[in-house]
Amino acid sequence: MSFFMGTPSLTTFVLKEKKNNKVKTTKVSSVYKEYDGYPEGYGVELAKFISSKEDPDIYTIAEELLLSFENKESISIQSVQSEILKRKFTYEIIIQKFLQKGEEDYIIMRCQDNEKNRWIFRGNPKKFVKKYQKLMEH
Repeated sequence: MSFFMGTPSLTTFVLKEKKNNKVKTTKVSSVYKEYDGYPEGYGVELAKFISSKEDPDIYTIAEELLLSFENKESISIQSVQSEILKRKFTYEIIIQKFLQKGEEDYIIMRCQDNEKNRWIFRGNPKKFVKKYQKLMEH
């Protein structure tokens, strides 16, 4: 295990299905990222990745994201295990896919700054890119 400090983040993929005025929530997967987990970097990369999908399925997104990071040596990423969940994350990103009968499905990204203990973003992936890519340019 490395003692080099980074910007750790946790990404959780959630499926929310609304049927008969009840919402069923299913946690699909969680991904822990040891380094560069800040919104302006990893968050923008993640939002662009999701936005590039024509009809994103939350299970496929989670699987493809893991596979894409496994092919990059510079990114330390692993499936979340219970001991990792006890760590303090600088940022937590939640990807929610909403399925509603008779309505269009959609994805919402939420990002929390755990050092300041507040949510800093809630919206679709394209809005995430727009907000945080501008911050990178300044």
